[in-house]
Amino acid sequence: MRSYFDTYAGDLRFVERDASGSGLRRAQRGAVFAIGSHFSLSTANALVSMPTGTGKTAVLMMAPYLLRASRTLIITPSRMVRDQIAEEYGSLALLKRLAVLPENVTSPNVQAIESKILRDEQWGQLNAADVVVTTPMGSSPALDEIPHPPNDLFDLLLIDEAHHSPAKTWRALMQAFPSARQILFTATPFRRDRQQLPGDFVYEFPLREALRDGVFSSITFVGCESEAGVSNDIIIAKKAEQIYRDDRAQGLDHRVMVRTDSRARAHELHELYQRETTLQLATIHGQHSLMHVRRTVKRLRDAELDGVICVDMFGEGVDMPQLKIAAIHSPHRSLAVTLQFIGRFARTGAANLGVAKFIAVPEEIETETKTLYQQGAIWEQLVTNLADSRVVGERELRQQLRSFSPTYDIASENELTLSVIKPWYHSKVFHVPPSVDLHALVDFGSGIEIVQRFVSDDLHCAAFVCQSVNKPRWMEALSLQDVTFHLFIIYHDQTHGLLFINSSVKTEDMYSQIAEQVVNGAFTGVSTATINRALRALQNPAFFSVGLKNRLFGNQVESYRIISGGRADGAVSNTDAQLFDRGHLFGSGDSDEGKVTLGISTLSKIWSNRAGFVPEYVAWCHAVAEHLANSAPVVTGSRIDLLATGEEVTSIPTAVIGATWHETAYRLRPLVTAADPVPMTVDLLSLEMSIERFSNSEVRILLHGLGDPIPINFRISGSPYFSLETTREIAIETRTQTGSFADYLNSFGLHLYLADFARLYKNQLFHSNLTLENFPASALHRRDWASLNVDICCEVGTSENGISIHAGIESVLVSSNAAVVVYDHRSGEIADYVSIREEGGAILCDVFHCKGSNGERPGSRVSDAYEVAGQVVKSVVLARSPATLKTELTRRLASGSLLKKGSLSDLERLLDDAEHGRFEFHVLLVQPGISAGTMSDPVSRVLAAAYDYVLAATGFAPTFWISD
Repeated sequence: MRSYFDTYAGDLRFVERDASGSGLRRAQRGAVFAIGSHFSLSTANALVSMPTGTGKTAVLMMAPYLLRASRTLIITPSRMVRDQIAEEYGSLALLKRLAVLPENVTSPNVQAIESKILRDEQWGQLNAADVVVTTPMGSSPALDEIPHPPNDLFDLLLIDEAHHSPAKTWRALMQAFPSARQILFTATPFRRDRQQLPGDFVYEFPLREALRDGVFSSITFVGCESEAGVSNDIIIAKKAEQIYRDDRAQGLDHRVMVRTDSRARAHELHELYQRETTLQLATIHGQHSLMHVRRTVKRLRDAELDGVICVDMFGEGVDMPQLKIAAIHSPHRSLAVTLQFIGRFARTGAANLGVAKFIAVPEEIETETKTLYQQGAIWEQLVTNLADSRVVGERELRQQLRSFSPTYDIASENELTLSVIKPWYHSKVFHVPPSVDLHALVDFGSGIEIVQRFVSDDLHCAAFVCQSVNKPRWMEALSLQDVTFHLFIIYHDQTHGLLFINSSVKTEDMYSQIAEQVVNGAFTGVSTATINRALRALQNPAFFSVGLKNRLFGNQVESYRIISGGRADGAVSNTDAQLFDRGHLFGSGDSDEGKVTLGISTLSKIWSNRAGFVPEYVAWCHAVAEHLANSAPVVTGSRIDLLATGEEVTSIPTAVIGATWHETAYRLRPLVTAADPVPMTVDLLSLEMSIERFSNSEVRILLHGLGDPIPINFRISGSPYFSLETTREIAIETRTQTGSFADYLNSFGLHLYLADFARLYKNQLFHSNLTLENFPASALHRRDWASLNVDICCEVGTSENGISIHAGIESVLVSSNAAVVVYDHRSGEIADYVSIREEGGAILCDVFHCKGSNGERPGSRVSDAYEVAGQVVKSVVLARSPATLKTELTRRLASGSLLKKGSLSDLERLLDDAEHGRFEFHVLLVQPGISAGTMSDPVSRVLAAAYDYVLAATGFAPTFWISD
């Protein structure tokens, strides 16, 4: 038997609108044809976007005839809209008035669900209907008391005001009929929470075209200025009354709507308007009955009221063109709702109507619609630009999501789509060569398995949804398992040669592991100087967290300082600029998108406190890449501009004289474990490094303290930066993780010090800013080494030509007024000798670093200067903390270092006194191979840099024990 709509489908007409108002507008004809075209090839949900007032209801009513539906369900947002559509379908007056259907067509059987469906038989009673109109609250199976309907009850679903469709009750009702064709109608196919509407765009009529067709009237914003001692509510109320009286005097049939956001405020405003104006207003809100709302609307139409005070009402389902004056006491925060609100006021279709006017106080507006509420704003342009750009953006987003081809690498019961995935904006950034394979099946390790993979060649992006299954630590058996899901996104910005990795597992090892598998060639993290270019995205920035990285690394107390607060950047001083380089930053500022946050770190990471769909994240990464590629100086106008960022280099500019661990080692105190031939576990800080050789591209470092020296090779070209030249298995353990020592080095790196005490961290060079060209002559202490019978070529041990340098120094210290002398020459040493004495009411600690001469006679060999200057960076680590010095010396003495004078109790007493009194820490560098009389300029410059560094780091000038 033919259905009602199949019977009358042939009577449907698509005539264009004529001067009498009969026929269809452009928007209506376009929408109807697009719906027919879409369902001729597809069964996917169709999304139709038509601005408020362009005739969406007529298109909705025509759709069942066009598609020859058997039974149609119409889902509406409110009881008022439900009853209006049911009434329209019951009479067909609208379609007949438009000449879309002839007068002799009988009406369909229409049923409106006015109360909740509570029994299965109530669903069955709908079999006789051609059209059923409902609200989700009356029929959604998401509600516990409502039974699930037969899934074949309807073959066509029409969703009115479909921007509500992501809501749980709407979604459940739509999913209850899986085989039904579904059409979603809305004026705003986007939401403030960015949830996607479940349909494919089939038609979108731009708002500017609706304005051109005369569907909307002109729109004017009336900005009110605040007055001292007068509330903004009173100012808006009086302005609304003035405009209303002026419009009525001109013969315009206008009404006022006062908009607010709560019932309490509505009642306050009702009293205020009664007290301050002569306007006759009624209040309506969601708790009022439908009868009350209808009665109020009738009084408005009959001019018994001048206007209404509403709480989020009159947005959907009310067709009253006479509403032309909006007094906005609480602006909508959402652009979507604002546009619908504007559409109600700007529509035409009645006699004696003029320009729509919106009244507000501009400085009260702090929403995404702020640009609308500014003096001089041209609303016709702003509204159309905002609306049309958002719709276009939504359509482009859907196209971009469809560009991802899913690969189901592991069978999953939950089929995921990228339309439900919204990553937080966070990324580690690498410089990479052109060859990047985004189709690589990445092994994420650690028991992480891929659930689904999505790749878009158009966007140069791959996304992985993964899972790991682990036994809870408190569970002995495998009875229970923790399932953790992970998200990884890889984006290759080909234009700028950058790779962005977003990982929910935020370890440095993970980022490097991913990059190694997709990049064919060397890759390096971007430098601090480069990542700081991202700050160009912030206008008028303010920083809440500022990291300061000690330029004179080794001072344990101030290795890294964090300043936090509302304007943390304001606390950066000129002195800080002399002592610290720039570390991490986090702040906010203005941008083209409004107020945004931005964070950057020295580990090549950048983030923002927002989330978006994967294509939006990719767009954000590309915008970041544009900023990183711009080498022009970045000036924030804040005091962080005082802090140096270093520079990215491709070669090592001068000699490497020393190395220290990353500052995290001094905080985490990792343990290093070496396997065969002799298993051993030691504190990382007990290991020592020496520079064996270097070139402008590589450095070979020897690691001492794990048996035979282990070579560490550093390459400034990276990928990886560090490698170990050993077959031994060496691991490192911190409080948070365990991994290979090589991975630790590549994650955190070493600080390499150059002859001028510039610091090289991976491929980033931080200049020393030391100022001395020469050092004071008083810093040179000339010794007659021959009178001490010292063989200047023998640093330690025995010699046929006299005693060693160590033996000579020891004889001097033991015979001095020092109370304590510690011999600490071994791996991880504080210094070769540590001498502590009390003098002039102060506790003085002298640390001696000794090096042997490279020649039998003293001279001006720059290699001798490099060797002794390289000891400086490990001396100053304890310069400002007597308590830490006591702890370290006590620990060293307990594990093999020797007391040459005094006792442990003497050491503890002196350093306890130093903690509460005056403490001086003096560095003495012993190098008999350097001659004061023949010192060359290169040697002088190296020693001057060491002098300046020690003085800045400890506050006390060092002394150099050399030869005549």
